[in-house]
Amino acid sequence: MEQWFPRPTTPEEIVILRKPGEIFTKDEEHALRSSIFSSLTSKDAVEWQDKVGVISPREGSGKASTRLLFSDDLVWKTDTSLCKEDLEEACAWARQMHNLANRLDIWHPQKRWFVLNLPNGALPVSSCPRMETLRAAQSWPEMVYGWGEMLGWSLEIASRLQVSLDMNPSNFAFDESRRRLYYLDDEHYERFVLADLGESIISRIPEYPDVLPATWLDWGNALRDRLSALLLERDQWREIAESIEDYPLVGRYHESRKALLQGLRGTSAGSVKSRTIEKKDPQVFCIFSDIHGNATALEAVLKEAKRLGAEHYLCLGDIVGYGPHPKECVRRLMSMEDLSVIRGNHDQMVGLGGPEDGCNRLARASTEWTVAQLDDEERAWLLSLPLELRGEGWLAVHGAPIDSRRVYAYVYEMNYRDNLDFIRNEGTDICFYGHTHVQYAYILGPDGAEKRQDRGQLDLHDTGSTFLVNPGSVGQPRDRQTTAAFAMWDRRTNEIHFHRVSYALSSVLDDLRRVGLPEDIAGRLETGW
Repeated sequence: MEQWFPRPTTPEEIVILRKPGEIFTKDEEHALRSSIFSSLTSKDAVEWQDKVGVISPREGSGKASTRLLFSDDLVWKTDTSLCKEDLEEACAWARQMHNLANRLDIWHPQKRWFVLNLPNGALPVSSCPRMETLRAAQSWPEMVYGWGEMLGWSLEIASRLQVSLDMNPSNFAFDESRRRLYYLDDEHYERFVLADLGESIISRIPEYPDVLPATWLDWGNALRDRLSALLLERDQWREIAESIEDYPLVGRYHESRKALLQGLRGTSAGSVKSRTIEKKDPQVFCIFSDIHGNATALEAVLKEAKRLGAEHYLCLGDIVGYGPHPKECVRRLMSMEDLSVIRGNHDQMVGLGGPEDGCNRLARASTEWTVAQLDDEERAWLLSLPLELRGEGWLAVHGAPIDSRRVYAYVYEMNYRDNLDFIRNEGTDICFYGHTHVQYAYILGPDGAEKRQDRGQLDLHDTGSTFLVNPGSVGQPRDRQTTAAFAMWDRRTNEIHFHRVSYALSSVLDDLRRVGLPEDIAGRLETGW
């Protein structure tokens, strides 16, 4: 009886193809062939027939000729339509995939292709470590974040490498750190069409019929932020919008489509997701960062900033994590109309539902606790926040501006000059950043001279100078001070003033202990370190 997933009867039916630059001995090749044979013929191997022919939002492939096998923590994949009468033709196809993987860097580094030389034809097969596809996401925040990263990454690949990917959530997976996407499918195309991007966006709506139009509007806003740095021409947005409008949907989804388009066009009222702040905006800014679930400190900062004349508030991320008041902090910022806010690494982890690999013990414990305190709407809002904001001559990020992901790298003594050079080369005068929890400024003069400042007034009148400015942390300072830190930027006088304000620290310590967060977090607040 023919098996659904074609399998060899002897190791000799497996043709090993070397990756570019790969060298191994005959013994090593024999060992690899034996390992593949053992895995494909294992009695514990599971044929994933239920994941083929899938036309619903379930994880799987819609192509009936696809064959999937799970064995030894690897996913083995083939397509019976690729079966060749000529062995060399099948080998040429597999070699081409290895060469593409070497050039494109879109597949998992452990993925490899080989050929089964079977009696009824030669069949290319691939193996890859098992990863959870974007289809496997369990919550709405995880899904929409993954879809946005899929679309943004596909657009970046098309722009940088002139390769178009099949933008279906079943074809993409994050690595364990959730920082890196991989492409799982073999199909790719030489020409990228913006209409395909639009169809990938709108086709999510009928897959999730219970999602309300207001939620699709929010996703449209988040998508516009994710894609705006890559789609610079108005005609590009028009082409995407036209493909969304032309996509066939039954009447019940028309309001959802309308809301999604409204978000993509940036026409929704009250949005804080814009990447830019226009010159007409208020002139006195309160700039703050790293609230870390400390609502008591946040309220003290907002009250003092208002007394000092703040007309607009700019938050540099990490609203949650560590502190005992995550819901209060998120809801407070969600309610503010005069606020612009970006996403921090803790916001991203909580939005995605759990800590990343490499988190320290305190971050891991507090992230797991914080996730349980927030509802889906609050977590989705965190994930919808942009990674950067820009205005005339200035940039705001959470981490280091030189880091393309914006939320992970720190500005510190070993790399501050690289970051100053980076923002100067792109024509930016001031970059506001957080993440270090230290109130500080690095300054690069027009003559290349460097200065540092950690208190008082920062004069921006020096034409040609470049500034890296950290307002410090609201809720968890790490500069040996226990007061909440923030900065006031008066664009009328062209000055930035560093500020500190006291708050009821003892009540926050009581709250930390009451909810059961690690004692070390309280110790950090008590020492400012």
